[in-house]
Amino acid sequence: MAPKRGQRSRKVGLLGLELANSSDDDDYRPPGASSGAARRVAAAAAAAERTAEDVPLAQRRRQLVHGSGKQQAAASGAGASAAVTGPSTPCPDLPEEVLCHILRLACRPEAGGAIPTAAVAMCVSRSWRAAAEACPDLWHHISLSWRRCRPSDAALARAAPRWTHLRWLSLAGVAGVGDAGLQTLARCCPRLTSLSLAHSTQYSDRGLIAALGAMLGRPAAPGGSSAPLRCLDLSFVQVSPKVSGLDAVVREVLAQQARNPGGPALEELVIEGCPLLSHQGLRAMTEASVDAGAPLLAALRVLNLSQSAGARSDFVLNLERLQYSCPALQELRLNGLCGAYAWSFNATPSALPRDAQPPGFPQLTVCQVAAKANPDMAGLGTGATNVTDACLTRLLAQSPLLQELELSGCERLTPNSLATAVHPSAPLKHALLARSGACCDEAVTFLVDRFGATLEAVDLSWGGSRITDAAVAALARCPRLHSAGLAGTAVTTEGVRALLLAADAHAAAAAAQSAGSSGGGGGQLFHLDVSSCRGLERRVRQAATLDMPRLRAALGLG
Repeated sequence: MAPKRGQRSRKVGLLGLELANSSDDDDYRPPGASSGAARRVAAAAAAAERTAEDVPLAQRRRQLVHGSGKQQAAASGAGASAAVTGPSTPCPDLPEEVLCHILRLACRPEAGGAIPTAAVAMCVSRSWRAAAEACPDLWHHISLSWRRCRPSDAALARAAPRWTHLRWLSLAGVAGVGDAGLQTLARCCPRLTSLSLAHSTQYSDRGLIAALGAMLGRPAAPGGSSAPLRCLDLSFVQVSPKVSGLDAVVREVLAQQARNPGGPALEELVIEGCPLLSHQGLRAMTEASVDAGAPLLAALRVLNLSQSAGARSDFVLNLERLQYSCPALQELRLNGLCGAYAWSFNATPSALPRDAQPPGFPQLTVCQVAAKANPDMAGLGTGATNVTDACLTRLLAQSPLLQELELSGCERLTPNSLATAVHPSAPLKHALLARSGACCDEAVTFLVDRFGATLEAVDLSWGGSRITDAAVAALARCPRLHSAGLAGTAVTTEGVRALLLAADAHAAAAAAQSAGSSGGGGGQLFHLDVSSCRGLERRVRQAATLDMPRLRAALGLG
């Protein structure tokens, strides 16, 4: 048996494509290399010629006179092959500034960033390659989560030197990049301010601590040549060792804020969906802030711990110390924190330094403390919750900028919780109260009386008999309302019709006030969920499952 021929190793670049050899860049294919299309066309023409030799002489003479499809295909294939592989008149190159402008438009963050557009452009021709190299600002926004992108530590080592202007990077779900790749990014990307490592499982605690410590500890240069990491996403990550790895990383990330020469820099911390997360790192930082007499998380604006700590039964938040450590917090998202165990809070307010401001979140705009719904217990309510009126009051009493409040599943709240907790001057726009103790006619009436001028979306789903047409009549007085969740309530057909008529009247008044433009004055109610409402007529329920126009037609509103 003949020995097997040695297989040639494929050289794969950042996009997972087989590339030609090059000394300076793996994504470049020399102009002399024939393309795969040209080789396929030439092979088809050769096969047609070999087939023609087996045709009888008489048949070949007839084909010479009239021409056959196979001969014409072979001729056209040979011509196409010659056109692709043969010399041609070169086209004039566009100016480099024009190519740079095209690349900048194609690589905008809203268009997806530099990958794959800029990487593919460097493989087109020398002029496109030169234009991409002359525009370092193309690499501001990079997402390596693209489905055909297969990055590795070696590929990052070759590409990262071009990313000196990189500011936003997503490695979400990328399995080929490990600790060495993160070290390369920390060394070659001094302007990186936002990093996403969501859905990653290949990092170790030591590798993450070293790389993130270098990114977080960078000084902010006046000219913008260097900046510390400001946004970090660790959602759904698994760090080895599995039990304590993530806690060690979070503790070091927060502790780095106290060591930064320019002061705290971390603005967004997202740790969503991590069941093994504990409160140790956050607790150590809040206690250190009190001991130091200064907020060590003064720059933090977004804290998202939703759906985390599901395997912990002892997750405790010290509300006053958290407020003292994060005075600039704008978004607090704790939906489903601690899962079925429910997170708890300190029973009595903690002591703060003498010169500290009154505890609270003065800049808070979003507060989400909903209980996690349990899909295995359908119809039996939601997960556990310890959010009470006292807890909500301590969280929100000093938040005059609150715009969004989610309390879904917080069954320990009373109907008076909104009156005691929410600041009276808050411009509340979204109130999500499904399955909560505040989901009742009395609470909705108070909500509209105090915040009806700014209210835009309300969720009262599964309020049962506690939500009737009285709550709908109150919502009809909100001029900006555009979304209402009334699924599983006791509303009737007349109540829904009155709500839609009121929405039409508000929209007409807003249009008349703004001379035909609805901007700034409210709008027509465009989303209404009335599923599982047994008080509605059957034809109305069936129309509601389709779309709003059919629901309006079923209600006789055209």
